[in-house]
Amino acid sequence: MRKRFYVLFMLAIVSICKLSTVTNISNLLSAELSQVAYMGSNAQEDLPVLQAVGLAACPQNADQQVKAACAFVSTKNGGEGAVKELCELIIQAQAGGG
Repeated sequence: MRKRFYVLFMLAIVSICKLSTVTNISNLLSAELSQVAYMGSNAQEDLPVLQAVGLAACPQNADQQVKAACAFVSTKNGGEGAVKELCELIIQAQAGGG
């Protein structure tokens, strides 16, 4: 069975710990963190989440530490289509095209 990913859009998180926020949202959706795709760019804020989820992704202009931790590095910068590129990749993979 193919793994399904949930994409959690968190445009402005007012949270001390993004990992606990992502964990709480995934629990509300009855999803495992291994089913979560997350895109982040900041090592200090996003790296713990990126290391915990099933699909770690980042925009082209992310911190180098973040890029090293990600399975997918967008060809687009943050705010210039990186999330769209990730969503299209997930949709294509779930449709059996990749």
